[in-house]
Order: sequence, then structure tokens, then C-alpha cells
Amino acid sequence: MKKITMLFLATIFVSNLLAQTTIAPNYHCLSISPLTQNWSDASLITVNDNWDNDALGSFRGFRGDNSASTTSPVDPSAVLANDTSSPFLGNQIDVNVNQTTPATFTTGGVTEFAITNPTIAIKGSGTADMPFLKIYLCTMGRSSIPVSFDLIDIDNSVNNSIQKISVQARIGNTGNYTEIMNVADASVGPSLTQTIPVSFTLPPGCNNKEKIEIRIMTGNAAGSDEWIAIDNIVIGQGTGFTPTTATVVGTYTGSYECITPDGFTHYINNNGTASTFDDDLILLSIKKGTTGVAITPAQVTVGVLAAVANVSAAAFVSNTNGFYSIPRYWALSPSSPPAGTPLVRFYYTAADLAALNTTLSGLAVPGVVTDADITQYNFVATSGINPNPSSGHPGSASSDYQKLIHTFNNSQMGNYAEFATGNFLGGTAGGGGGGAGLGPLPVTLVRFEGKSKNNAVYLDWSTSSEINNAYFSVERSQNGVTFEAIGKVNSGGNSNEILNYAFIDAKPVQGVGYYRLRQVDFDGRFGLSNVISLKSRSNNAYSVFPKITSDNFEILSNAPYKNLKLIDVTGRMVFETGYLTNYSIGHLAAGVYFIEIDGYKQIEKIIKN
Repeated sequence: MKKITMLFLATIFVSNLLAQTTIAPNYHCLSISPLTQNWSDASLITVNDNWDNDALGSFRGFRGDNSASTTSPVDPSAVLANDTSSPFLGNQIDVNVNQTTPATFTTGGVTEFAITNPTIAIKGSGTADMPFLKIYLCTMGRSSIPVSFDLIDIDNSVNNSIQKISVQARIGNTGNYTEIMNVADASVGPSLTQTIPVSFTLPPGCNNKEKIEIRIMTGNAAGSDEWIAIDNIVIGQGTGFTPTTATVVGTYTGSYECITPDGFTHYINNNGTASTFDDDLILLSIKKGTTGVAITPAQVTVGVLAAVANVSAAAFVSNTNGFYSIPRYWALSPSSPPAGTPLVRFYYTAADLAALNTTLSGLAVPGVVTDADITQYNFVATSGINPNPSSGHPGSASSDYQKLIHTFNNSQMGNYAEFATGNFLGGTAGGGGGGAGLGPLPVTLVRFEGKSKNNAVYLDWSTSSEINNAYFSVERSQNGVTFEAIGKVNSGGNSNEILNYAFIDAKPVQGVGYYRLRQVDFDGRFGLSNVISLKSRSNNAYSVFPKITSDNFEILSNAPYKNLKLIDVTGRMVFETGYLTNYSIGHLAAGVYFIEIDGYKQIEKIIKN
């Protein structure tokens, strides 16, 4: 009998609100989006004991070794200590990747199983006394937060242990946990599998907290333990408020930060009310990636001005019809500047754009701008220029500013322009008379895409308008940080029509490559596009698709071949055959096999599940 026990011990949680200060970047922000995970993407975890992936920033697996010898069974409900305190032996990150046979894989801990429905599972052992999956949340501004997941016995071996699961939570990242609920036995057997749906609401004490940590734990059971998957995780937003864009004139500095699975860190101002959240304000969102940039919330500022600012007199403006900015700007003072070009989202309102167009329409040579063609610009980090446009940017030179190629989008937090920049000083957006911008306009890039095909990467992009545009430099990176020019595409110079461009990278990097465009004016000034990532097909003679299968696979070959060998892990040739459009291995035992074609040194792995 499977017994589920709910223990809503809200009284154990401290009810007072924590101050809104800097939080770790892996605490998922429920005020911005729910948190979901079903482990279907096999590329998320590729290396043992490594959870370093934006989409997994709020999940970690731990082996849960005991600091002293124990006798099974270990009751996980009785283990509420801090992760690094006794009885735990350190804080051991754990995941065994790409396993295919739960019935025979005996290493306890946390494991990724590449089975028909890929999943993450936990299992106790003599070493992994208390393995657990840990989930990191930021619940600022949220309450009545629903949590659901499936506990799935994926172990169809003859084992039939009593595999207890305990769900625990704590406020912050230190101290003991409190059990929220438990499942007395999530397993079934022998030679059977089952799914137990679990759902509950986080206790009230977990509401409105910067840091909530949930761990789902099992213990070393008596006898032979079984693998219990934790799948189809959904943590909803509950009730509450989402940060919005500031509209009241003033200067706003970040109060706290949080991260979402898309890799963006969101900097939020508490609007002077640390204990309430319905008035919190989004300032900037930054996708740091591997650029090494270090920014605390206090180093992020957004200013809302009373009126559109006239910056026509700034030295870098050559538009003789005048240039004006929206009544808003952003400023950064990072502890460590980026070594690459992070993505930045600058939030502004429809009223900001309307105010700008009202001003432009009254010029001697009227102008009008849209969200797509408004000129985004910022200042070189070493220039020292005040990014507040109401100052007029005195002392600035042409070399002090950078035009930014942006894309426009909107979210529940507001409208935003997204651009790539490594100059973290600050900037704003604007337009000029005649609809032109600062003088030499950045192009209006409406599309930048790519695809991998036939051992090459094909890039193409479109612009809707260009003024003084000399050429595009196509840049590539292996790490998303350090870019090199790999080609040059001349442009039309000046245009008010859609222009389409294309470039082929005939020798792409193996694996994932990162691409961006550097748009260069005739006077040498430039802007950078957003970065796209593409996984190139290998230059190997052939590849296997799919790499994980229960039966059929095919060979994607660059040249004809006559002979194929399938070899098991012992080196024994399982079969040898000629060319076929499709191969079947449904009759073989589950496991790892190797493919060799026509005597090539290249050997490809395939997993039969």
C-alpha cells in the first residue's frame, strides 16, 4: 500500500519577510514565470556530476553520503539537517548521465536515464545513503504556490524495496529543513513499474521569500533499492504580482535579482516597500552567459525623466534635423566588466515612444520612429559619459558611443529592446528629424537566422532600412564570448526597402557555434546584432540518427558506403550488413553499441533502449 502523508507545518517557517537583497542566480523567479521540467531534452546534462546549464539553473542532484556508517533502512523523513552538516558528508553534486537500463544500473545516487521517456531518478545505496534532487526558488510577491510532479518506479527488476520519498523545504540556504509531505513507498514490484502523482501547495511560510530550497529525498532502503524518477515537475506562480516597468519620474536602483531558465538575470526595484510586492519594478534583464560579468542589484540603475531629452548638441550626433531621446535611460557599474557581449533587455513604455514621436512631429523636418527602428545607443565603458540624456551628454565624442542593433519584444513585465553589448556604462534610445537617428543610423535588422546543413552553416538576415551602411562583418565564436571575423558582406549603403543578405560558413566549428553581425558604417562606427547559436553537423564521413532508439535508425552519410558493422561493448560483432535505408535493432538487448562503416576509423555510438 502506498501511503502519502501531508505535513503542512507552516508554523515552523519564519513568517517575517526577508529583506530584498541580492539572491543567488539559480533561484528561479516565480513572479516572472512558472518552473517546469520534464527532462526530455537530452542535451541538458551531458557530463557526469555537471548541472551547468541555464535551463537547469534551479535544479541540482546530490548523492547524500552519510558522514558515519549507517544501517539500512535510512528513513529520509528523519533526515532534516543542513546539506553540509552531519549526517551528510559534504555537499556532493551528483548525476550519472546517459544510462539506459534502470533494472541493471546499480550505482546509487542521482541518475539521468535515456529511456523512452527520458528522466532523472534517485536511488539509495551503501554509499548514497540519502540522495536527493534539490529545487531552488524565489517566491517574492507570490503566495499559494502549487507544486506537482510524478514519482515513477522505472525499475522493472525483481527488486521490491520499500522506497520512501520525503519532500522537504527551508527558507534561505542554511539551516535545517521541514518535511512538507512524504510517500511511504514509491516503489512496486517485483518486475513492475508505476506512477504516483504528487501535488501540494507550498506552506504559507514559503510565500514572499528570496530563497526557498526544496529537496526530494529517498534513503538507502533495506534490501536492493529501486530507481524512483522525479518527472513532469510543475511549480506554478500561485497568486501575486509580476514586476512592471516604472512610470513615475525618478531614479530607481536594483533591490534584488532573480533568474529564469532562459538564462536572463532580472534586476528588480522594490519601489521603497520591502514588505510588499504589488508595486515592484523591473529595471533591466541581462543574459550573462559565460562572459564573467559581475553585477549586483545595487549596480543597476534606471532613470525615468519628466520629458523627452534634446541631445542634438552632443558631438556624436550628426543629424542636422535634431535628435531626441525617450524620457528614460539605463546605467550600470559592474564589479567585473564582461569579457564578451551579454544580451541586455531595456524596458520602456508605449508612453515613452509616444512622447518621443510627439516631439519629433513638431520639428522643422518632422520625424517618426517605431519600436523596431528606434535608435538604441550606449556609451563605451571607459568614456565616463553620463548616460542620462537630460544632461545632453556633454564632453562626448564620436568614439564614445556605440549604436546597438536591437530586436523589439514584449512580456508581462512590459515592452523591451534586446541587444548585445559589452559596454556596460549605460544608454538610452531615441530618434531624429526626418525619421533618422543619430546621423549615421544603425540598420534596422528585422531578421537574423541560420541553419546547419551539409557540413556548413547557412546564415541569412534582412534589413528594412539602411543609411550610411558600409558592410556587415560576420563573426563567429566557439564559447559565445570571444568572437572572430570570418567574412564580410557588402551592403546597399542607403535603402528604405527590405534587403536580404546571406553568408555560408563552409568550415564551422564542431559542435555549437555562436554567430553575430557587426554592422559597420562608412565612417567606421559600428553596431552589434544579437547572437544566435547553431550546432553544425560533423565533418565525419557519417552520422547516426537517432542516437537513442528502441528499434530503427538510419545512417546520414556524406558519401556512398557498402558495409556496416554493429559491435557491442565487449567488442563482439553483433551483425554485419550492406547498405540499407533503415536498420532495425529491435531484436537486440538494451545497451550501448558501436557502428563502423567501410573500415573508417570513425566509430559512432548508438543506444538501444
